[in-house]
Amino acid sequence: WTSSAGEVLSCEREPQNRQDPYAVATKASGIVVGHVPRRVSCIFATFLRHGGSISCAITGSRRYSSDLPQGGLELPCTYTFLSADKCLAQKARKRLEEGTQVDDDIQVDHDGDVSVVGLARYS
Repeated sequence: WTSSAGEVLSCEREPQNRQDPYAVATKASGIVVGHVPRRVSCIFATFLRHGGSISCAITGSRRYSSDLPQGGLELPCTYTFLSADKCLAQKARKRLEEGTQVDDDIQVDHDGDVSVVGLARYS
């Protein structure tokens, strides 16, 4: 799979993932091409489990990961959280704001629906 800026991927829970029970996969045409970073996967998985949906729009080029001991690639992207339940979206926003204050690569946009600028890990 070759990524391209502007491509939109789907996000789906992977509750059977042995390394992270809160794993959220990013998929292109139904095929797993990567995962949401572990430090926010619990927030993403909870949002999805409660009926929300998350898309991942690629915004830049692949680069080598700076914080994964085993190496790997990451892509800059924007995650968009959608839910008919505004309370669910607000809870996700609050948890992301509280949990990402020290992270430079995840920012929460306060306009409209919840959107997060961050990184996706690719295998």
